[in-house]
Amino acid sequence: MEKLIIGPFKATSIPTLIIIDALDECKDEEPASAILSMLSRYVDQIPDVKFFITGRPEPRIRSGFRLESLAPITEVLKLHEVKPEAVDRDIELFFWIQFTNLSKNRSDLDLTEDWPSSSDVEILGRKAAGFFIYASTVVKFIASDIDPPTERLSLITSLPESTADEGKSGVDQLYTKVLEQAFHVRNLLY
Repeated sequence: MEKLIIGPFKATSIPTLIIIDALDECKDEEPASAILSMLSRYVDQIPDVKFFITGRPEPRIRSGFRLESLAPITEVLKLHEVKPEAVDRDIELFFWIQFTNLSKNRSDLDLTEDWPSSSDVEILGRKAAGFFIYASTVVKFIASDIDPPTERLSLITSLPESTADEGKSGVDQLYTKVLEQAFHVRNLLY
């Protein structure tokens, strides 16, 4: 910690954001997360460094954030308290940005009208059901060079809206379609 973070940042005073994702997946047996315990000892020495830490609110993590030196400088955002409408808007915005970039960068796309349609993005937003992993997977699938993006978008938007058998997000249907396409293409190549 001293050699990798404290020393260099004290010497440079460069404003920095350090992201620690999935803290709950770190394997440690400390009553308070070992990483948070270490941060609590040094955080006052690097005032130009901010940490963005994600993870499930496990007891050892909650107790780590309650350490005397961390508690007053910690702000907690509970994702389950974010309004679903805000998440849906963010996911739809993600789709718009990604598809706009795709349509600009693909020479094989001959778009005479706006693509995708607002209706397509609304359908994808509903299918995502608040799960960014769904949106990310859809974009990667549609952006593939194997089939035209317009065809792949149609494949996804035509999947049944009902996700009663798959769970809330319909990720199973999406993954099934992605795998079917992958194996279909592979069989054509052999």
